[in-house]
Amino acid sequence: MAEISYLAQYPMLALSLMIRIAFHTVFLTTVIALLADNSALALAELLTTAFSMSDAKPEVKLETNPKAKEYLPETLRMSIRTIHAQYLGESLNNVQIVSYRSRIWNDSCLGISSVDEICLPALTEGWIVEVTAGDQSSSSFYHADATGNNIRFASSRTDQPPSEDLPETIQSSVRAIHARYLGVSVENVHVISHRPQTWSDSCLGLGGPAESCLSVLIEGWIVEVADLTEDSDRLAFYHTDSTGESIRRSTNRISHPPTDCPDHRSSLRFS
Repeated sequence: MAEISYLAQYPMLALSLMIRIAFHTVFLTTVIALLADNSALALAELLTTAFSMSDAKPEVKLETNPKAKEYLPETLRMSIRTIHAQYLGESLNNVQIVSYRSRIWNDSCLGISSVDEICLPALTEGWIVEVTAGDQSSSSFYHADATGNNIRFASSRTDQPPSEDLPETIQSSVRAIHARYLGVSVENVHVISHRPQTWSDSCLGLGGPAESCLSVLIEGWIVEVADLTEDSDRLAFYHTDSTGESIRRSTNRISHPPTDCPDHRSSLRFS
């Protein structure tokens, strides 16, 4: 009687206990019924769901498409983790999904396309997925359709298209690399032009014959530099990703910008 009197003083606690008792009663009744019917598969699914609900780790979920499924499909989750692990050369266990949100894209390219790619203008349901690897100090984003047949990598941390202004860190890195290549002072190397570029592989379009390049779309830049110690003829082009972690020198002396992409040319002129 003392216990009943105590619960009467705390109606919310009493309600919580009643709900828990009812849940366990229904659960045990269902288990007994499945055992009686020899429904081993259904029982296994029930137990798996119950344990996964108790052991699941919290995950951020931002919904922007109310018609989409509430949770990221497991097959899509595994595909993105596998692709990102291969891209970084990391173990799959080191790659984790930290957030996701549903999204309706305006075209078949999921908002990410290469220069010469034709995108079908059609509403496409899908996801934006954020992943981390290793020490989780940085994030990467993937765009995927609802089926997981189309998965595209966006290297920007904030999931925004690259700015039209070339980051100072990339300018400095390209100038330093080109100066070392020519054996001249970095003060004599200047960035002449730059433009955003979406590369179709992890080699930034400059993979060698024996090199294995992962087929993913990577946002980045084409950077044109000049050595002022020589004629105006001494021009070179570098391909980079959006962060400057990957920089490759092109052997092509001429790299004309596509007509639909602005070429940001400096005010530097040669006499």
